[in-house]
Amino acid sequence: MQRAVLVLFSLIFSFHLSQPIQAADNNDLACAIWPAIASTATKGQVEAFLSECQSGIYHRLAKARLGELKGSALQTDTGQRPDLSNIPDSDEPVNTLYNRAKDYQYGENGKPKDYRKALQLFYQAAKKGHAKSMTDVGWMHEKGFGTTQDSQIAIEWYKRAADKGESMAINNMGWMYTQGKAIEKDYKKAVRLYRRAIALGEPLAMTNLGWMYETGKGVQQDDSQAFTYYKQAADAGDTQGLHNTGWMYATGRGTKRDPKKGARAVYDAIRKGNTFSRDQMTSNHSIWPNDFRQEMQKLLKREGFYNGNTSGKFDQSTIDAVKRAAK
Repeated sequence: MQRAVLVLFSLIFSFHLSQPIQAADNNDLACAIWPAIASTATKGQVEAFLSECQSGIYHRLAKARLGELKGSALQTDTGQRPDLSNIPDSDEPVNTLYNRAKDYQYGENGKPKDYRKALQLFYQAAKKGHAKSMTDVGWMHEKGFGTTQDSQIAIEWYKRAADKGESMAINNMGWMYTQGKAIEKDYKKAVRLYRRAIALGEPLAMTNLGWMYETGKGVQQDDSQAFTYYKQAADAGDTQGLHNTGWMYATGRGTKRDPKKGARAVYDAIRKGNTFSRDQMTSNHSIWPNDFRQEMQKLLKREGFYNGNTSGKFDQSTIDAVKRAAK
């Protein structure tokens, strides 16, 4: 089941999706995230970025990068759209189909990475009414994995899964409304969908609703509420919520400033595989407070990844330590 997360923060992107930002050209604060994600952003992240950063040099660079990514996707991931109507029914249990699809999606358990095969298996399970597979069929169409990218088809599958009470599909529908992808942008609808997903226990929706409060989209801007939702998401296991909690601690937004807690949250997010946290510490660390960076260096040293000084200056040895911690 795939996650749609806001990836741009009022520091931002999901979906993805909050991350730290600083002033950029044309005073468009949302644009300042581009240096941190430029080399690693997925097509979905670039699209989300462009929905927030709408002018200036970073906007132009992102549009150019999006063109490259679309070209790459057409060559490596999509090609001609497969005719799902020709995929035969399967007698296998839905959970077996779903788990095999995941193996092909990620190239695990002895299976090669094969998006088309994964999509076929998700589709076979989805036809049997498996809501998680419906969500994945939608996500693969949204991103253009194993098929041509088509946000409208993605929405149709998300709706089917959401009607069955699938929390990730409900979250992803909220993300589509937030970004205005193949559907009219509507922040208030997005907020309602995130709340519905949260009621079903979806941690990522907690992160996304926190971002709505942090940025004042669809709700009155409220850093305290943003922190509350980020912390709930972090406690429930969402690593982006964990990262965002670290930012709030580091800067004192919505909670008492505590650089030590902030560093611990971001470090834990890195260790749990959050690539955005890793990229912030390797490429965008200068926007984080110095005492936070000192605490991060102390943590890296205690954990055996770093043996340099703890002045807060992130030189190459600190960056290399972060990369080792991320492995």
